[in-house]
Amino acid sequence: MTTSMLAVSIVIPVYHGAETVALLVAALVERYESIYDLEIVLVDDGSPDESPQICAGLAQRFKGTVRFVGLARNFGEHNAVMAGLQRVHGDVIVIMDDDMQNPPEEVEKLVNRLQTGNFDVVFSRYALMNQGRLRKLGSRFNDATATVVLGKPRGLYLASFKSLRRAVADDVIRYRGPFPYVDGLILRITRNLGVVDCEHRPREHEGSNYTIGKLIWLWLNMLTSAPGARRRAIMAVGGLLAMAGGLGSFVATTGSMGTLQTYATGLLAALLIIAGLPLIGLGAVGEYRNRLTLSESAGQQYVVRDEVEP
Repeated sequence: MTTSMLAVSIVIPVYHGAETVALLVAALVERYESIYDLEIVLVDDGSPDESPQICAGLAQRFKGTVRFVGLARNFGEHNAVMAGLQRVHGDVIVIMDDDMQNPPEEVEKLVNRLQTGNFDVVFSRYALMNQGRLRKLGSRFNDATATVVLGKPRGLYLASFKSLRRAVADDVIRYRGPFPYVDGLILRITRNLGVVDCEHRPREHEGSNYTIGKLIWLWLNMLTSAPGARRRAIMAVGGLLAMAGGLGSFVATTGSMGTLQTYATGLLAALLIIAGLPLIGLGAVGEYRNRLTLSESAGQQYVVRDEVEP
């Protein structure tokens, strides 16, 4: 490899990727090996199919370029990405899925936009997203939540296909908690963000790796990654609602109102308390989790079972 080339690392979390990952890697190597000082890190996230064997074979086939990391079980996409980021050597890192929905030729767009625009991170933007209804609904809900909870700039879609500078990746992997949310960590580190229009192709094969349960888990993971100030705001709102409910209950039991008014006041008070207490609990749990994370949680992001290094 020529040292004057830009060092680019591509991190690909793999799950159920047996039918696509070899095509993707071969296309990336063919297109970029002569352009970049290329490194591809394949992280298999406990796939139940033949993905681990295929990825290990690709690391043998493209020695010096492809690295394989096999996790002991399914830890989740963001955990797999963290495993990849902790092993990259490039100055520019591209993160992409294994399903060929992001065409290999679009990698160059993300790299060039990062360099010419002097951004810290560049996200892909799709004119048309080829996703199922469930995945689209989950994406929109996550996007709205991220705007409110994480302070994400409006109009920016947190796409999984993105490029980032090595310095940002180094800060991201400082997080050692067991439940990473990569985009939330990026938003904590920098707001020097760019976008570039990319194609989003239909899936090569039917089905999605995201079930309802995984989408809910991803949403909860993002929600609890919010900065502490917002969690304390949630607790404050819950406390105010509960206090208002307690005051209403006191008025209903000690006042001289009529029966109907007393009943209505008591019902409203109960509803306020019911609405407020869960918010207090949610904020308290989030704050507790955040403090555990800051104290270096003992939980593991992932466990490596197999690894083939370049």
